[in-house]
Amino acid sequence: MAIYTVSRIQELRQKRNSHRFAFVLLSQFALIAAYPLAGEVEGPRPGFFGIIAMAVFLAGLYQVAEERRIRVLAVALCTLVTTGNLLLISGHYRLAIPTGVCAITYMGLVTAVILWKVLSSSKVTVETLYGAASAYLFIGIVWGMAYSLIDQIWPGSFRYTYDAGKRMAWPDYSFFSVITLTTIGYGDVVPLGRVKALVMMEGIIGALYPAILIGRLLTLHARSDAS
Repeated sequence: MAIYTVSRIQELRQKRNSHRFAFVLLSQFALIAAYPLAGEVEGPRPGFFGIIAMAVFLAGLYQVAEERRIRVLAVALCTLVTTGNLLLISGHYRLAIPTGVCAITYMGLVTAVILWKVLSSSKVTVETLYGAASAYLFIGIVWGMAYSLIDQIWPGSFRYTYDAGKRMAWPDYSFFSVITLTTIGYGDVVPLGRVKALVMMEGIIGALYPAILIGRLLTLHARSDAS
């Protein structure tokens, strides 16, 4: 009976772990789907879009919760970010910059952990592909947060080409980031000044990431076939 119980627990854990990347990926698509519902709120107030983004934070926390040291750091950062977002929604806008810094640090940690798990995987599975896609989307999210933070520190770092006097809405930083990462470049938003260096870095990552990742996955697949 005891052996069966232990075996059952291990089976449940394995089943749970096999869907972790899929869980994170679904939360990211939920964030993207929520973008049209975010409205035209200007400035650093996240509103509804920020609440959905917090769900992505929690999904990321679920992903990195295996190793104790990383788990402790992730829980601390996620708690700070969640608290900061709630205070921003209630009108404490002075916390926008420190909350942004914590959010970027947290999401950078989650992205690094997922990338490490994908690249250090011994074989290619469906879950590995989910993880690779999830890391790619997290890169876009992290850069969008960085753009929002920079525009708060140096106002006017971004502007709309169709209305130069209009201030960027909070979700539009993520939109611009994804468009830059995927090298689409609609041209409705343009970067100005120092932020151009960060935009160029994201464009380079967006071009190199698929090529490098495909090469790595093909190598893993060839090794698994050979063994």
